[in-house]
Amino acid sequence: MSEKLSICPFCGGDDSADNAVMEAAVFLTDFRSAIGTRAYRVKCQICDINGPASHEPRLAIEAWNRRHSEEQEPSTFERMMNNG
Repeated sequence: MSEKLSICPFCGGDDSADNAVMEAAVFLTDFRSAIGTRAYRVKCQICDINGPASHEPRLAIEAWNRRHSEEQEPSTFERMMNNG
């Protein structure tokens, strides 16, 4: 995967192997979904946060790298929470 992962928004961990344990804090991982299919997500091993899951690695990375800004449309979850 050539696309660089953004730092963890919670702890600042990154995808370089320059930390004390010589492993990247933020990395792409695969797992079996609840229905048994292969899925992907980005994980931060410092604060144990997982990004959104996707059936494609590229989409999981894009979701992790996306950051909320005031110019963006609210997510479906935000719209549901604001509408009661």
